[in-house]
Amino acid sequence: MDAVRRCVLDQQLQVDSAYRSLASKLRKRNPDAAAQLAKSQTSWAAFAGDTCDYVKTANPQQTIPSDAWLNCWVDFSQARVRILKKWEAQLTRPN
Repeated sequence: MDAVRRCVLDQQLQVDSAYRSLASKLRKRNPDAAAQLAKSQTSWAAFAGDTCDYVKTANPQQTIPSDAWLNCWVDFSQARVRILKKWEAQLTRPN
């Protein structure tokens, strides 16, 4: 279980790092977009948490419920990191 917790923590750190990197660049170039990104990040965290709560509740027989939640959170986190990095790459790409 410690390995799973470390994985979840690592994923959260990756999300936070990708978000901070993009937000920092946006604040300098487009403060309105930075504000929308902050709103998006808050909404994403709530959506991911609610969805993983659903997964945990809906599938108690398949796995240990807390494991189902953690696996869900890792999946959401990996996807969020990918999209944040994609947006940052688009931002830094020459026109």
